[in-house]
Amino acid sequence: MKKTIISTFLACWLYLGLVNNICAQTMAGTVKTLLGSASVQRGNESLAVTKEMSLYSKDVIETTASAFVGMMLTDGTRITAGANTKLNLANYEFNPETQKGVMKVNVVKGIIQVASGTLGKTSRENVQFNSPTASIGIRGTNFVIEVGSDDEDFANESTTKN
Repeated sequence: MKKTIISTFLACWLYLGLVNNICAQTMAGTVKTLLGSASVQRGNESLAVTKEMSLYSKDVIETTASAFVGMMLTDGTRITAGANTKLNLANYEFNPETQKGVMKVNVVKGIIQVASGTLGKTSRENVQFNSPTASIGIRGTNFVIEVGSDDEDFANESTTKN
């Protein structure tokens, strides 16, 4: 009887810790379109991308050779990642009440197309797209970034040097 109570307590404690950890992450957006296969690296876990999947700050999204992923972030920014693309949602926070926040995306390799949302208009000084060789500050517009290399050190950076 004691073992059952202790086992149940430990299972509940672990479950609540896992739920609390997930809730503590900042939701960045949702996968809206998916063609082919792609993965999300979330901490030490690799997940297959699915339509309507939630994305979080610090997620690393990687597409295969014949895939693309369309994402809608919570501020309305749309990012499409083309084939053989790897990008890190290094830092994303959006407050819908104040319409302010921060977005830092590291494009490690491949090609992305971006249509900026609210942050590109209200917090544009806090919106940055980085590649291993360049940093782009946006001013509320649409743009494409293409990167030819795969720099693992850069992929794992959650902040960038200014």
